[in-house]
Amino acid sequence: IMLSLRQIFVLIGNKKLMQRIRRNELKLNLQNTELQKLNQQIMHDAEIDFLTQLYNRRRIDKSFECLMPKDGETQSLGIMLIDVDFFKHINDTFGHPVGDKVLKNVAESIRSVVRCDDIAGRFGGDEFIVLLPGANIEITEMITRDLVKKVHSNVILRTHGVTLSIGCTSFTITAQNYNVKAMMRKTDEALYKAKENGRNQYVVG
Repeated sequence: IMLSLRQIFVLIGNKKLMQRIRRNELKLNLQNTELQKLNQQIMHDAEIDFLTQLYNRRRIDKSFECLMPKDGETQSLGIMLIDVDFFKHINDTFGHPVGDKVLKNVAESIRSVVRCDDIAGRFGGDEFIVLLPGANIEITEMITRDLVKKVHSNVILRTHGVTLSIGCTSFTITAQNYNVKAMMRKTDEALYKAKENGRNQYVVG
């Protein structure tokens, strides 16, 4: 079948057009992939503490909301509030780079003792928090005790005399009695007692 010059030009033009469309599709797919990566990084940075790589305060607050039981459910929730003892003295004596290293090692110690479903975060400054879904008081105290041992065995922390004060509590929660402020107040009271009693210890609230 003989094709006219016009038909040949149309076919060539269509082929070039399809090639251009495919190139544009590939370019668009690449841009979409890069945009997804950027969005994921933005979400990560919005919820992760840059120094310790634990969750930040914003993410912890959101986690409290997610942990509220549904109607008719009863659950346990353990909470640990953790302070690095005399952290200002560490910064003043050894410098802020060492202070940062201390916080990173405390965070790593926390990560090493919590369970896969637990939620650990930097609550601000030298204070950390761990939420322990499903943990009764025995499990909460066991994880707290493991953290104290881990910190004592950490070479970097031991070299700089780092100890922790910890308040730990466990609550039986329902949708009706779920009160984050009340739970945090009780845990904070336990932490305060640990500090008042000489620090380097944990108190069960």
